[in-house]
Amino acid sequence: MLGICSHEPHFALLREEVKFGRQKFRIRKHRAKVDEITFHLLHLSLLREYLSWEFHSLKEKLPFDYNLESVIDDWILMGFLIGNDFIPHLPHVHIHEDALPLLYATYNEVLPQLDAYLSSKRTSNAWKKDAFTSNNDEQSFNEDLEVFDLSNDETNKVTDIGITKGAFDSDSNASDECEEITDQRTLTSTKAVSHGYFGLDKDSDDDLPVASLDDESYENDCDLSWTAVVNKAFKNHKRDYYNDKMKYNNISKEELREQAEGYIRAIQWNLHYYYHGCCSWSWFYPHHYAPYISDVSDFAEMEMNFDLNEPFKPFEQLLAVLPAASADCLPPPYRELMNDPKSPIIDFYPEQFDTDLNGKKNDWEAVILIPFINEDRLLQAVAVKDSLLTDEERQRNMHGPHLLFSYDPSSSHILKSTFPGIFPDIQDCAVKIEKIEMNQFRIPRNRIVHGLLPGVKLDVVFPGFPTLKRIPHIAELLFADIKLFQQPSKNQSMILKIGNRPELEKDIMEIASDLIGKEVHVNWPMLQAALVQELWTAHEKYSKAADEKIICNALSEQEQNMYKTYVNITRRNEFERRGIDAGQQKGLALVRLAHGLRKYFEEQKVLIKRFYADINNTIPVSLSLLVQNAQEDWDSKCALEDLYPINAKVFISSVESKYYGFSGFIKENHLMTK
Repeated sequence: MLGICSHEPHFALLREEVKFGRQKFRIRKHRAKVDEITFHLLHLSLLREYLSWEFHSLKEKLPFDYNLESVIDDWILMGFLIGNDFIPHLPHVHIHEDALPLLYATYNEVLPQLDAYLSSKRTSNAWKKDAFTSNNDEQSFNEDLEVFDLSNDETNKVTDIGITKGAFDSDSNASDECEEITDQRTLTSTKAVSHGYFGLDKDSDDDLPVASLDDESYENDCDLSWTAVVNKAFKNHKRDYYNDKMKYNNISKEELREQAEGYIRAIQWNLHYYYHGCCSWSWFYPHHYAPYISDVSDFAEMEMNFDLNEPFKPFEQLLAVLPAASADCLPPPYRELMNDPKSPIIDFYPEQFDTDLNGKKNDWEAVILIPFINEDRLLQAVAVKDSLLTDEERQRNMHGPHLLFSYDPSSSHILKSTFPGIFPDIQDCAVKIEKIEMNQFRIPRNRIVHGLLPGVKLDVVFPGFPTLKRIPHIAELLFADIKLFQQPSKNQSMILKIGNRPELEKDIMEIASDLIGKEVHVNWPMLQAALVQELWTAHEKYSKAADEKIICNALSEQEQNMYKTYVNITRRNEFERRGIDAGQQKGLALVRLAHGLRKYFEEQKVLIKRFYADINNTIPVSLSLLVQNAQEDWDSKCALEDLYPINAKVFISSVESKYYGFSGFIKENHLMTK
């Protein structure tokens, strides 16, 4: 999220492979060594393009200009709704229950009805967009509707809660309520009939009028009745939520607004944190639960100012977040604040407390129902203990500068170990340390560039930064059983369907002449260089003869069986692993992957050539996934002094040299012969 909100397309994240499965069947015999760990790169350049397809339908629907960078900002904002380290998730919004597809579908449906994106200049307009917030809540509720028995008296009656006016106590009569919500109906009149709902409810004074018994009027009446029942159930459900979770007995409009204001402020703080840096060190979300997003509305004029204040000192921060069981992480005087029964803040560290899964599946996802830290009380308690700290502890409990470590050969010195006997001294440490003022990286907002940087190139191939743009394609969300994390996906996946390629509609012999012996790029969209060795069809293979002419030979029976195997392998790899539908193929290309570059010396010139896998180590690739002319021509011949200028730093890469891996500097750059 932080990476993609930078709007820097040439960005990749390195992380370990994630493996899922039942723990009892995954007994780890030993700690994995570094060379046994599989690492993956998450290419944000590709994530950006997949997001573009996710919201592609908006291009033709919006009343304002479509802008992918603004869509990405809205995507980040929607991500906050499922919760993060600073804010709880919305009610019934869980990733494992398809919350994200629901949010995206709602966004695609509602954004064309608005006059701007949900976020503008990285501040939230979401609370102004009532259509988005209410639509999302209603869809979530309707998806869960099957678990409610709407014929139950407890669900459909208003509890006697005294004279206090509740936020969900409606003054409108039944017919008006129906008119307000008919556009939101999601269930059929057939289901209304099956539940026996011909009027609004048992306590209603008037049933909806049935003007006639013709089918259309009858279904309209049933739809209105059923929609009113659902709407009333939703209100009662929300009333119960605020009562059960937040202990509001029939929450009032004022209390609901207070909840909503807190949530809006939380969204705004998160947006500032992502785009501008921390706008307040003292702010925190003061509730264990979030309100329903449909209750967060009509706050266009709300003030959104934050006080920056000061961050906690290191030990203060630990006192604010650690449980009493971790008191040993603190100096002895502060430990007493956590475990001494007479401590003035002992109530911050309860030994017994409740947890609430709140719709989650795993224990570690549960809401921990402990009191929130009162900053003033914490600092007052800490101040009493400050004088008991040692000088070393007091030094550790200070805000310091940033430390910049850089290589400096002129500053060679011996660096003493901080753990003698465990780590040795560094005898020749050529690193200097530069102190940078604490607020050096707090950039004024008017200097922050929102969106893409000027001059960024999106349509060129940079090695290591893949793109989908080199092959014509469309994308579609499908249930496709893509193998992800060692098991088939259960939800929809974005499938890339390869479009028509005129260069492949020619005769197969002409295609073979264009490709064989030529360099292409494979493994789209990653784009790895390869050399085309042969072309195979179901019955023939095309190759280059000694005289450089393209020849065609019939496949033997064994080769025909191999071709069938190749087709199955490529389809499985392309579709099941990568979500690419290459379509029907005229044939397959057998290619040799590029393994690197070699340098050949001719007098004072250096010839650079790519070398490929052995001729017997070809791999099959679908013709429609070959990319030609992906990179601009690079200079394969250059002068020796240009490749190795005087004083340039180099590394010895020959494994035959006893200095393999050592670095050095070019002193002379003329070719020497033995």
